[in-house]
Order: sequence, then C-alpha cells, then structure tokens
Amino acid sequence: MKHKGFTLIELMIVIAIIGILSVIAIPKFVDLVDKAKEASTLGNLGALKSAIAIYYGDNEGVYPYRLDKNSYTVRGVVIPAFIPKYMEDIPVVKLRR
Repeated sequence: MKHKGFTLIELMIVIAIIGILSVIAIPKFVDLVDKAKEASTLGNLGALKSAIAIYYGDNEGVYPYRLDKNSYTVRGVVIPAFIPKYMEDIPVVKLRR
C-alpha cells in the first residue's frame, strides 16, 4: 500500500528551507524600501530646488523666507501664494525613529 504525502522529516526540511530563504530575503527587501524612499526624497529635493530657482529669477534675485506655517515673505510682503504658483505642495519626508 502506497502512502501519498510528505513524511515528518520531509516537512521539517521544507520548513527549514523556507525559514532560511526568508532570513535571506527580508533584509534585502527592507534595504530596497529604504533605497526607494531615498530616491523619492532626492526627487522631491530636486523639485523644491527648481521651484526656488524659478522664484529667485521671478523676484529679482530675492529668495523667499518663511514667517509662519502658511506664509512666505519677500521684502516684508507676505506671499501666501508661493506654494500654488511654484509647486503643488511642499513634499514631506517621513523618517523612521
């Protein structure tokens, strides 16, 4: 009489192999996620740099500076429209702690 299926030893070997593969794969996956976040941040910084350069050119060589959370100023004049004109929004980076 032939029995179909795995023996206990075969199941233990398969579970051990799966465990070894997961130990190898998980750190590589975490590293890829970190690299993707880094690339996204670099892209956001490039977009912000471009927006500030365009603003600088449009405003006679004067950079914007921030007064509070929602306003920017040039020569004492508050410019709340800086963000929509030069960027859709300011990118935010979420860091691990």
